[in-house]
Amino acid sequence: MTELPLIGEAIAVAAEPRLAGARIGVVTFPGTLDDRDAARAVRLAGGTAVGLWHADTELGDVDAVVIPAASPTATTSAPAPSPASHR
Repeated sequence: MTELPLIGEAIAVAAEPRLAGARIGVVTFPGTLDDRDAARAVRLAGGTAVGLWHADTELGDVDAVVIPAASPTATTSAPAPSPASHR
């Protein structure tokens, strides 16, 4: 298994990228920037990053979807509502 370089390191793209021709949806959530890193990773792997908004109801024509993780500073301290509170 080949170790991936850290973001920002100069890398050479393989002659035959593993995601060549793949359309990968990258979900964007308000207040986060992780989607940019995910989209860059998709492009470096040879795929086409397709932007998706978190509230989209359709995925469009994509082969896979990346849901970037939020950073600890992007989370709130309020607890999520329980399913019982929506009855």
